[in-house]
Amino acid sequence: MTGKLDQWIMGVAWLLAGLCGTASAQSLDRITLNAPELSAGAYTWDAPGARIEESLEPGDEIYGGTLNLTPRGGPGGEYRVRVQFETSLGISGEGPHVDLIDFRHCVSEWHVASSADGRRFTVPTPTDEESGCVPRATPDEIRVAAREALAGWSDTQETTEHWLGLIKDIKSPADSPMYSTISEIRIQVEARVDGRWKPVTRLVFAVPMGC
Repeated sequence: MTGKLDQWIMGVAWLLAGLCGTASAQSLDRITLNAPELSAGAYTWDAPGARIEESLEPGDEIYGGTLNLTPRGGPGGEYRVRVQFETSLGISGEGPHVDLIDFRHCVSEWHVASSADGRRFTVPTPTDEESGCVPRATPDEIRVAAREALAGWSDTQETTEHWLGLIKDIKSPADSPMYSTISEIRIQVEARVDGRWKPVTRLVFAVPMGC
């Protein structure tokens, strides 16, 4: 599994390649996301670019929310929205936690969002298997990843050794205090151009792990 930087570079390159073939009639003037469990109430992006990154607040959910597309300069063309979920591993400290977001992941298939009019799309909810998928990794790999993650924020060697001590006896990534949960949601807006779906905008939501 490549790192987040490699994923970002590949994703942007792919989107830009697709955008080259997207006619201006398929450009969007605005995207709005409304969801009952959003602390901000709604997100609005004017003249959205190829990639937009957002960080959800703890407790926020966008599942079941409505994504509204406003085409630029008129009714626009035909659109579809697809959604993908990604899980990551974490180490629970019964409150505090260490997130291994740059380690291994489970990545779901793309889900086509339902729509009654081609402008308002409902964000799907992940299945239990998708939201609880445990990325594959050996105990030694997990310990190495944990040490690397701790190097980014642990202020003392004592703190680092405390967290590493919690996972010294694990036999698999499913053993306590390890856990897995959704860490990223990707929403891709596509337009039909010359009979093919072309990417217009990708929304990437970082999801807080743990409590």
